[in-house]
Amino acid sequence: MSRKEVRLQGCDGVGRFEPYDFGPRMNMKCYNQSTPPEYDLTNITVPIALHYSDNDWLADRLDVKNLSARLQHKIGMFRVSLPSFNHVDFMWAKDAPKLVYSKILKALKQDVNK
Repeated sequence: MSRKEVRLQGCDGVGRFEPYDFGPRMNMKCYNQSTPPEYDLTNITVPIALHYSDNDWLADRLDVKNLSARLQHKIGMFRVSLPSFNHVDFMWAKDAPKLVYSKILKALKQDVNK
């Protein structure tokens, strides 16, 4: 299993936003602690729009809601209404421009015009 696959498995249900877990020994070398440090989300100062779908196997509604609660500068949470839409569809679906990208551009324009 690749490091990326292990990392994706590690994200599921953990409730933490953290860098890769190399194991206690390498973590000490990389992070000076036995476990990966949690990212300090309060350091994020740009407004963020969170997009999610009900069929996302990596970041479900609850994950996005928990992340949203920890962000200080958020534009909002936006649900993709297509039932079959999943995590890779945000990047590769033919209808992503209509379902997601247009909303991202609209949110960016509104934020710039504040």
